[in-house]
Amino acid sequence: MDEQDEQEVAEIEDVRQFYFTVNMLTRSRRTHLEIPEAFTDKTGWPTCEECALVTSTSDRRDWPVHFRFEDVGGGKRRARSVGHGWTVFLRDQNVRSGSLLILEVMDSRSLAVTICHPDSPRKHVVKTQEAALRRRSDGPVFTKTVRASHLRPGLAARLDLPTSYWREVGAERFRDTWFTLVGPLSAVRVKSAAYVTPTQTFCYLSRGWSDFVALNDFKLGDTLQFAAVGTAEFNVSLS
Repeated sequence: MDEQDEQEVAEIEDVRQFYFTVNMLTRSRRTHLEIPEAFTDKTGWPTCEECALVTSTSDRRDWPVHFRFEDVGGGKRRARSVGHGWTVFLRDQNVRSGSLLILEVMDSRSLAVTICHPDSPRKHVVKTQEAALRRRSDGPVFTKTVRASHLRPGLAARLDLPTSYWREVGAERFRDTWFTLVGPLSAVRVKSAAYVTPTQTFCYLSRGWSDFVALNDFKLGDTLQFAAVGTAEFNVSLS
C-alpha cells in the first residue's frame, strides 16, 4: 500500500474528527465533560455555553449541560462542562465505571450520546419468529469484531466489509444494494454501499446497520460471524 492509499484509508477509518468517545475509567470523567480540541476544530461544536445531551431522536429528552470556554492559543479554544448537568446525565443513564460513551453532533447545541455498558445482561434467547426466518447458509463466511467506529449514532454508523470477502463475491454486489441481516433477536434490512477511488475500493453496510446492532444487543468488542444465504441475506451470530 503506497502513501496515498494509506492516507485514504486513514480518512475513512479515523472518524474521531466527527465524533469522540469517553471511557469511564477514572473518577475525573464523572465530574466534567471536556470536548476534544480536534472535535471542536472540525465541527465547530459547541457554538454556545448552554447545550444539551440527548440519547434518542424519538423522545427528544434533553439533559442541559453548561460549558465554559478556555482560550488555548492560536485562535483555538477548549470547552469544558461546569455545574451538575454532566453528573446528572451520568446518574440518570446509570453510567458506571468501564462504560463507553460515543458522542456525535446532533445540532448546533446538542450532542447525541450512545452508551455501551460493559456488563449489561446479554440476551441469549432467540425469538421463535426470528429463528424461523433463519435459513441455512450456502455462501462465504466472514467475521468482524465490533469497534467504536461501527457504533456511531444514527446514520453515521456503518460496518466495513473485509476486502478479501468483497473481492471474492465482487464489489458491484454492494453498490446501493439492500440486504437482510438475520440476527439472534431480530432481522433488519440494511443498505450497502461502495466507495471507489482510482486506487482502491471500500464496501460497507450503512443505513439500517445501527438499528440491527441495537435490536440484537451487540456490544463493543463482540466478534460477529456473517454467513451468506443466497445473494441478499446474511445470518449473523456471535462467534
